[in-house]
Amino acid sequence: MVAIFLDRMAAGEPTAIYGDGLQSRDFVYVGDVVAALLATVGHGGGPYNVGTGRDTTVAQLHAACAKVAGSDAEPRLAEARLGDVRRSVVDPRLIERELGWSAQTSLDDGLAATWSWMKEQAGR
Repeated sequence: MVAIFLDRMAAGEPTAIYGDGLQSRDFVYVGDVVAALLATVGHGGGPYNVGTGRDTTVAQLHAACAKVAGSDAEPRLAEARLGDVRRSVVDPRLIERELGWSAQTSLDDGLAATWSWMKEQAGR
């Protein structure tokens, strides 16, 4: 969702949210995922849930993406897609307890870093 929203905002294209926007997900920054993977090297145990343990609604994500992209465009609400899960949030306590890993990047900071990277890639 992050890539789709930011790509469309960068291009000045409309965005859509499928359903009412209140479905929630556990959005974790890719750099934190890489750190989690590196933390598992040489360790037994697992499997581990890698995430923040916090949910963010799709509507909240869209608003945060719009803020970082400097967009005031509102999303179009489209019919919910068959099979979409209402809430998907992981419990990262096992990886925190066993490996000392936890997500360090806030949603806003992760979106800002992603937006900056996208702008850099577009300039190449």
